[in-house]
Amino acid sequence: MIRHRMRNARASFATTGASFSITSPAVHGIATLEEEDLPRVFLLTCWDWFLDTGRMFALINTLTHLRHGRGGNISGWRESIDHLRTVEEKMPYIRNYAAETSDEYLILVATRATGPYTIIDGTHRAAALLIEHQRKSNTPWKAILIDSPNMTANRWHIRFGDAFQILSGLSELADDGDIW
Repeated sequence: MIRHRMRNARASFATTGASFSITSPAVHGIATLEEEDLPRVFLLTCWDWFLDTGRMFALINTLTHLRHGRGGNISGWRESIDHLRTVEEKMPYIRNYAAETSDEYLILVATRATGPYTIIDGTHRAAALLIEHQRKSNTPWKAILIDSPNMTANRWHIRFGDAFQILSGLSELADDGDIW
């Protein structure tokens, strides 16, 4: 289980061009993400990560779905996305990751301390850490965990009430070739 020390807090974050506030009862603190937590770690539900996560936004799926040459035709214009290139750029400094000496933190949100967890900052680093973890065990990973029962009201959380609609819409875009 993720180990953490939590504090009461109000937090506001900006990431991937979208900002949101966590103003409900929220606590945050330093956490360590353990190997058994990895199946409960998700990326932001953004179109550009959809195919690289096997259409489920699960970090663990990046091991088999992360590819060069991704992109999308969203809102009538084509945009190239290459998350794998960005992950590969991070590999040299992730290669010998050790939580006890690293100053790298992932920022995670959850509705409760047991997850599921959504990475709101550090998606590329997390994918790089996971790839490196396959070569040589490198858990635990350091994180800042924001635990708020109201996170499911935010579209970025994997358990957002309209998540099924978001996944369905993204599936349709991918099936039509508008996300590749």
